[in-house]
Amino acid sequence: MAGGAEGRAGYRTVLAIPDFRRLTLGLVIDSAGSWAYGVVLLVYVFDRTHSPTWVAVTTVARFLPGLLFSSYAGVVAERYERTAVLIASALGCFLTMTAMAVLVALHGPVALLVALSVLSATIGTPFTPAVGALLPQIVDERNLAAANAVNSTVENVSTILGPGLGGLLLLTGEPSAAFTLNALTFLFSASCLARVRTRSVPTDVTEHGAGPFAQVMVGFRALRQTPAAAAPVAVSVVATFVYGADTVLFVPVSRHLHGGHGGYGYLLTAIAVGGVAAAALVNTLASRFRLSWSIGLGMLAYCLPMALIPMLHAMPGGLAVQVLRGLGTVVVDVLALTALQRAVPNELLSRVLGVFETLVFGACAAGALVVAPLLATLGLRGTLLLFAFAAPAVSLLALPALLAIDRQARHRLEQLEPTIGLLGRLEPFTAATRASLEQLASAAQPLTVTAGQVVIREGSAADAFYVVDDGDLEVVSRGEFGRPRIVAALGPGSYFGEIGLLHGVARTATVRATCDSHLLRIDADDFRQALETGAVNTAMLTTAGLRLSQTHPTLARRTAPDALVVAS
Repeated sequence: MAGGAEGRAGYRTVLAIPDFRRLTLGLVIDSAGSWAYGVVLLVYVFDRTHSPTWVAVTTVARFLPGLLFSSYAGVVAERYERTAVLIASALGCFLTMTAMAVLVALHGPVALLVALSVLSATIGTPFTPAVGALLPQIVDERNLAAANAVNSTVENVSTILGPGLGGLLLLTGEPSAAFTLNALTFLFSASCLARVRTRSVPTDVTEHGAGPFAQVMVGFRALRQTPAAAAPVAVSVVATFVYGADTVLFVPVSRHLHGGHGGYGYLLTAIAVGGVAAAALVNTLASRFRLSWSIGLGMLAYCLPMALIPMLHAMPGGLAVQVLRGLGTVVVDVLALTALQRAVPNELLSRVLGVFETLVFGACAAGALVVAPLLATLGLRGTLLLFAFAAPAVSLLALPALLAIDRQARHRLEQLEPTIGLLGRLEPFTAATRASLEQLASAAQPLTVTAGQVVIREGSAADAFYVVDDGDLEVVSRGEFGRPRIVAALGPGSYFGEIGLLHGVARTATVRATCDSHLLRIDADDFRQALETGAVNTAMLTTAGLRLSQTHPTLARRTAPDALVVAS
């Protein structure tokens, strides 16, 4: 009971964050519409062509962009501001889906319809890496697993409800209605995303070469050089390989279980139901146990039940097995993503997630391709047993690296906790979320100054915000009065440097240490991001105005508190 309450508290915490709610609402509507559209697209193509080959081509064409372009999509999500990338992606999909609705209404060429579906899928490829990299900026590290679990639940619920919605739309006899509905979901998603205040700082992606290949390789290098990141990716890739095999194995499994024509769909739906059920468990596992052991248990729950299928001869038992397996795969996917988000620096996360998406698509295709020769060689029983035991065994190789991620995450939070506490007590950050404080604490650089040392000098460019951790400093300014005078004394828990950043002007005073002191330095870009995301309390604007009036009363009168700007 305590574990369940702890898990529910994590979900309440993340859903109380306005930006997370906006992001999730957009994903819910968009995901359901996309699943409905997918069903209608395949049925429409078959009705127009009466060709299974065309259906297969359409299916492959829709997923091919994910395999080919996901890595570069991660680069796009680093090179440009992530929230803007999400909005642009949603609007681009809205336009292409609208064009598809018009084409269907006019009974246009099927080949053009498939081409537009490929274009829409390509435009949508930056969405997943951008969302994955944006979440750690919105949600604090302790509740990151809960946020990922909510998104996973959205996907699984959409898997269950979306095809049903598509079936209902087909009953209307107007297939263009499904395309129109999906276009509107993208528009709704864009409107939700436009209200997200969290912003990322674009990263230069040309440091290793300007070409697309060189930029993509940065993500591969980051993954290869970070064993703590490679481990969760490896486990998730193995799980996806098994899922790819499932998409083919469910045909003979359905026959074995006497599932009839609908057996294949029932098995897929049962896995999705297990994924929804996992939402109540995954955050409890993340909060009460190490991610490494939880991921291992999830992998066992996903794979080992496959060994039971040869002993079953009716669909109800097979469905129960798939529900358990669905629970296991969501635990693996959510916690592996959480581990990856913890292990990779935020400025590289989109690129690594893009690479991750490419590997996942490749693993899914490879899993599907190996099933036929395995069935021919080992039969259904032997193939199921091979996947049941070999996949968890391979995943065990990643356990040491996963344990290292747990240790590093704990150590990092322990190191940051004093800084988080100090920042949280300061007037500028009393309204900041835990995630914002973690971001600021990670960005804060310790700085030791000796007695008499100048920290900032009047007239110099404003490039950072400072917090006094220990020691004493004095603030001296000529200002508009022509002669230097001491205007303030700063002790532990004080801050300075905000006036130049807020007003976009040079330093208005000189700050020097009167004894050996310890400071925290937050770079202007990180302070700017905190201001843009609402992490900075507006009360600081009034304080900054009062401070400015002491040295530059004319400038203070010209600049009202609500007209302050962040220095660019």
